[in-house]
Amino acid sequence: MEEIVGGIIHLIARIIGWFFIEVFLQVFCWGIGWVSLKLFTFGHYPKKDTKEDTVSFVGFIMILLSIAGLTFYFHFGSN
Repeated sequence: MEEIVGGIIHLIARIIGWFFIEVFLQVFCWGIGWVSLKLFTFGHYPKKDTKEDTVSFVGFIMILLSIAGLTFYFHFGSN
């Protein structure tokens, strides 16, 4: 019985991990990265042959910078 419950919990954890990777990184980060790169390069990049990982990485970095900026604003900007 313990093995069955452990297997079900392991399956649920794998599904949540897959969901996080597919939805967050491939959709959310890619969208933000694509828009950011288009804005920063005035529409020249990314091209059709650009790897999805590169665009997703830029999106992830933009999300981290936004979180850091909001943190600094609310921590240091509020009097």
